[in-house]
Amino acid sequence: WMEEDKPFVLPSVAKAARVTRIPSAPLGPLRKLGNAKNSTKKAPLSKVAGGCAGQPSLIARAPTHPSASKPSIQGVLKMVRPAERRPAAAKMEGQDEGKGRTQEKQGEEPRALGGGHRAGGDSKQAASSRLAPEGWVNAVSERMLQTEGPRMSINVALARSSKTILSMVASNLNWIEREKEETRACLHWVVTPEEVEERLLQRKPNQRMSRIPGMYTLCGKVKFAELFRLLQRREPGMFDFIPKTGIVHEDPEEELRSIVGRGYGILKPDEGTQGDGIYLVKDVDEIKRRMDCIHVESAVLQSYIKRPMLLNGHKFDFRVYVLILSLEPLRVFLSHEGLVRVCTMPYEEPSKQNLHRKAGHLTNYTLNKTNEFYEHNDDPQNGSRGTKRNLQATLRHLAREGHDAEDLWGQIKNITGLVSAALARAIKGEVEGFDRSRLWPLGVKRTAKMSGCKTHFADPSWGGWERDCFHVLGFDVMFDERGKAWLLEVNCNPSMAIDTVYPNVVQPELPHLEDGIAALVDEAMCHVRGRGVRVCKCTAHHRPHLHRPCPIDLAAKHSCVNGALSIIHRDYLARKRQTFASTWDLADGLRYDVICSEAPAHSGSV
Repeated sequence: WMEEDKPFVLPSVAKAARVTRIPSAPLGPLRKLGNAKNSTKKAPLSKVAGGCAGQPSLIARAPTHPSASKPSIQGVLKMVRPAERRPAAAKMEGQDEGKGRTQEKQGEEPRALGGGHRAGGDSKQAASSRLAPEGWVNAVSERMLQTEGPRMSINVALARSSKTILSMVASNLNWIEREKEETRACLHWVVTPEEVEERLLQRKPNQRMSRIPGMYTLCGKVKFAELFRLLQRREPGMFDFIPKTGIVHEDPEEELRSIVGRGYGILKPDEGTQGDGIYLVKDVDEIKRRMDCIHVESAVLQSYIKRPMLLNGHKFDFRVYVLILSLEPLRVFLSHEGLVRVCTMPYEEPSKQNLHRKAGHLTNYTLNKTNEFYEHNDDPQNGSRGTKRNLQATLRHLAREGHDAEDLWGQIKNITGLVSAALARAIKGEVEGFDRSRLWPLGVKRTAKMSGCKTHFADPSWGGWERDCFHVLGFDVMFDERGKAWLLEVNCNPSMAIDTVYPNVVQPELPHLEDGIAALVDEAMCHVRGRGVRVCKCTAHHRPHLHRPCPIDLAAKHSCVNGALSIIHRDYLARKRQTFASTWDLADGLRYDVICSEAPAHSGSV
């Protein structure tokens, strides 16, 4: 199943020529964002901190109660010392020898970098740990050429809408791509619990799986609400970024009324996606009517953030990507690149007169792309316009508008770190009172293709799944007018589609793009429906339209997937050498921050 016998083949001359056009210089200087008045804030220990690409950072551990039988969420976030320079003989295959590595001074005490600037000469280093470098680094410059060892391979037969971006990244990393349902591959990209189970039962040693068992159900609206309501009662104040949530048909009507209050609540079906079945409701009777209308048995009612932060008068939220590399040990990374989704209609506080205008209240792309006011922005460096924008470009735009972008990014890190650790604890069975076996559809038939699983959760036949299963999650974060972050939901299967639709059948004229993103657009053109020139009448839009690669999606998702597979590759090589690679080594040179890290059980504390 491995490619040991095949000779290593360098990229084609054509691809090498294209790569040479892409800048490979180190990251540019950091731009200081935010207000100077925050420069003296101290970093609270409850914050989760992560470093920039190639720059170590620390994760603080808060004190836990000595009598607690299970570690708290903060207890999971170990104090991590920066990785020391490895000897030349221990360097991983394919790592760029020319890249420098930021080193901590000998004898320097570890310190948290999650809050404001430190006084004195460390302020620049502290700032860089909280905000990603300015500008988008094309993923091709993050290429990790293999000079020895087996060629990596990925099976994308079950990847569905993620297949296009996976094929592009596999080509970029010079991996072998397999499209048949077979066991041969270093990595299998699967989606449903049934596919996860089938591959786990046929898995070879050290093969990686793209889904963590149980995460599919745990990220559903109801199970997610059950878990975090339990944790909020035990650790008050730690998860105050999750809006108050009630479970319809389980909670008493009085509690549901308290969520709505004098305003509105937002009703979300348990397994709803892409904004389907979401309604703003004002009273319990309307909840019952809506539930009957959309024919769902379970849903949650979430308090509505009626005074959100706005972009040019429009509501928006952030989609950020998190890689959980493994559960044992727990290793979590946050991608610098993400999306900003903006409503197509100006925001107004909800009332009976505007409730039907979903495009002014919900940011989902599927809902907004058919609106006549949808604005295409094809420049990843421009964060000031467009219904879909690049995350880092938008943070820079918000900084110019007077917002503290460093604090916004720091809150995103804090939320993703704490929530990822909580999800991991629940799946590993470390949350008392939360039954993880209910996360697995044992014998439960949902659709013709999802007929239910045959083995119990964490069955011994899975062998080593906590170590070899990874997951890319999509976190949806919104800020209110005061700059406080709110976690709306966690998506276990974030869309990796890279195309957008133009209802005008005239080919759009793209702005001048940097060589890196322009090369990706050209490469993606052959993957989209109609190759960008043939008029389409599919259900993606109600009018005749063209499918074209979206530079905003490409910039975010190519960097996210390229970095994730590179991290997995490095960990794979370290495992073959029977060594343990630190999280800092795994993320070195990539646009990922380490936000949570544990040591392997056999090596003691990190």
